[in-house]
Amino acid sequence: MSTFAPMPKTADDDNSCRVLVVGSGIAGTVAAVRAAQVLGRGQDVLLASAGPLFSGSSFFKGTWGLGLIAPDGPDDQEDLAQTIVQVGENAADPQLVRSFVQGIEPAIRTLESWGCELMEPSAQAAGQREYVPCFDRKHRRWRGIRREPFVKAVGNQLRQHQVRVRERWELLDLSAPDLANAGTAVFFDADSGTLRSMAFQAVILCAGGASSLFPRRLTRADCRATVHALAAQAGCRLVNLEFLQFMPGLVSPVQNVVFNEKAFRFMELPSEAVRELGGADAATRLLDQRSTYGPFTCRLESAALDLAVHRAGPQGLPLMPRLADDLPEFARTYFDWLEHDLGVSPDAPLRIAHYAHASNGGVSIDSQGFTGVEGIYAAGESTGGMHGADRIGGLSSANGLTFGLRAGEAAARFAADASQPASASKLLPGWSATSSPCASQVEEDLQAVMDASCGIVRTGGGLSHGLRQVAALQDQLAATRQPAACPADAALTRRTQLRLETARLMLDAALTRAESLGSHYRADDPRGISPTV
Repeated sequence: MSTFAPMPKTADDDNSCRVLVVGSGIAGTVAAVRAAQVLGRGQDVLLASAGPLFSGSSFFKGTWGLGLIAPDGPDDQEDLAQTIVQVGENAADPQLVRSFVQGIEPAIRTLESWGCELMEPSAQAAGQREYVPCFDRKHRRWRGIRREPFVKAVGNQLRQHQVRVRERWELLDLSAPDLANAGTAVFFDADSGTLRSMAFQAVILCAGGASSLFPRRLTRADCRATVHALAAQAGCRLVNLEFLQFMPGLVSPVQNVVFNEKAFRFMELPSEAVRELGGADAATRLLDQRSTYGPFTCRLESAALDLAVHRAGPQGLPLMPRLADDLPEFARTYFDWLEHDLGVSPDAPLRIAHYAHASNGGVSIDSQGFTGVEGIYAAGESTGGMHGADRIGGLSSANGLTFGLRAGEAAARFAADASQPASASKLLPGWSATSSPCASQVEEDLQAVMDASCGIVRTGGGLSHGLRQVAALQDQLAATRQPAACPADAALTRRTQLRLETARLMLDAALTRAESLGSHYRADDPRGISPTV
């Protein structure tokens, strides 16, 4: 534990901190706790979130909870690491993967030591195929994170270690610290309607993935998809940004709700889809294979089923449940949740479409969450390198937990060795004085561009057209700037500017990767699946 004296308070204690954590999902909250543990009580760890505390994709209400897997003992570590690399089609960093796998079990023990009770399969269900993680080939140690126990346990830790929490603070600018100056972050405080500067010695970026660039997504509104642009602006490297998961979700009788893949084998397809898939026997086989994994992949034959969903369009592909009396526990949990929480009867007709879900790539980090830029760390869905083209189910939660704890510790030790930060500059960046009246329309147009050019079916021509459209939207936003009437207008325009840049980075990565790999399907790659299968 650090022995340095507490940082002197200024008149405005929201002007500086030692460790700044951005994002309050799993990764951000555990990073803040660990940083405060290392620094000591009252040593100025500040947790800022664009939404409320315990938000982001981790706590999206359109799903029952979060799966979490770990190796099934020390002897399983190497097998899990090799499987991650294989499932990721060699797009993950093998060294980072091995370090990640080694850290999952200790991270789970830490969470449990804080008093967080995790779900476990019942004794009779532990061997059911539904507990084999998606894209995996065997059972692992499976746990489930539920919101209430996590919030209670981690919330207690945040209070005990005196972490300062700032809700509805949206990060809009970032500069790294150097030898002479503290780093600076600029936030829009939605409650006060003002812009705030924050000086820091170390920052941990845990602000989620890029799925909100799409009109249909399974994430909270406070996942802004701006952190990638800000990290790149600060000098961080991005990796595998093209690997974005698209998950089947309900569009009827309720919307914005995940469709549990385990239910596919208990569904009846419309006759037209059965014909497209090659007949009843082929459709049954594909439904059975599709029930073993959640997000779309072009690696497996059952991609043909996803392409049928894609062809059905926004109205969704009709499905009719045919539930067995002895429904497996995992699937029963999902249908019980639908009925009790959302009022959807287990025998109700359903329609599904693809939703942007989780990022498999992002800010490149090392085993301690360091980005390579002094003073900047990252964890959780904002990051990349530990996953590849496809990601084994339960490893996104494990990523947030493992690297959140590691980044919290590394950032705190960096801050402990740094000199006291000066107060943040009172000078706000130039964008803070201007706004565009077109920002909201540009935002709507951006989502339409991404939906058309960067969904589950991608082509070089479509991605190139999308890049040209994003460039035109960037030009439109810049050309229509005028003096801002209020900070909220400036913040909206700045957010749109950053989201456009993240979209450009994703489109460019998808265009550069000309081959089909996992979640990234290039229909113009002759080695990929045929969209007419």
